[in-house]
Amino acid sequence: MEWNILDIKVRTENNYVAEVMASCKHREGEGASVVVHSSTFTGEPDENFIPFEELTKEQVLDWVKKDLGPDEVNRIETKVVYEATERNNYLNNSTIKSKQLNT
Repeated sequence: MEWNILDIKVRTENNYVAEVMASCKHREGEGASVVVHSSTFTGEPDENFIPFEELTKEQVLDWVKKDLGPDEVNRIETKVVYEATERNNYLNNSTIKSKQLNT
């Protein structure tokens, strides 16, 4: 399973991160699943402020996961693994092939 940052919106007046769009995805063989989440941050810079240019992917994803809470992070991670596994099982246990329409 993999968490990624899709987009970050930053307030121009102080480089404060205002919104993060993140995804959690999992691939199992031929099956895949992804959940996209947007976290909004409304605080103000304080003594713990990290300039945007110094932020790491891990720090920002930690903020997103903290915003979601441990139960929701667990639910999302469980969901993408389950869905990817189910899709893989379906694709591998069905007679399915790619076709193209005649146009």
